[in-house]
Amino acid sequence: DTIIGNFLYYIAKLVPANRIEIKVWDDDSDYLIPYSLVSEGEDKKLSIGTRLEKMPEGISGTILKTNQSIWIDDIDETGFKVLEPRNEVLSFQSVMGFPLLFEHEVLGTLEFFGFGVGSFSEVQKGMIEKMIPLLASTLNNAALFKVEKQRANELYTLAQLARSTSQSQELETNIQH
Repeated sequence: DTIIGNFLYYIAKLVPANRIEIKVWDDDSDYLIPYSLVSEGEDKKLSIGTRLEKMPEGISGTILKTNQSIWIDDIDETGFKVLEPRNEVLSFQSVMGFPLLFEHEVLGTLEFFGFGVGSFSEVQKGMIEKMIPLLASTLNNAALFKVEKQRANELYTLAQLARSTSQSQELETNIQH
């Protein structure tokens, strides 16, 4: 969560947007977890979504199904709708979205939303496309670290159980003698 939050704050300095979202596949399920950075004037608010998505529709779904980036200057011309968790339609006009790929595996999406028509430039798109491999690699490494940490905890628990069992057996042997 910290890695994603830091990345969102950093990228918001490079590409100003009204909302930036990273949606990442959860390793333990088949759901996407949305992380959002919403700009309200000078203030930016980071939130981790409680709404898990299996295979989203709309922009995220299109990015995931095609593994292609999306750049829309005027969303009204496309028929896409950007929805809030309570299915409220938001009035974003511009969208720029990218698949997060690591060694041909889709880890999630990175999406930018702007209230104005033509909110994003070709230069911004190029910058983000160059940063995507770094973000995807970082997310992959964080997922691997999480798995290794979980395995280490499991091994520690097994070692504690083995020690406890061994001590019980020693105690029982001492009592019998």
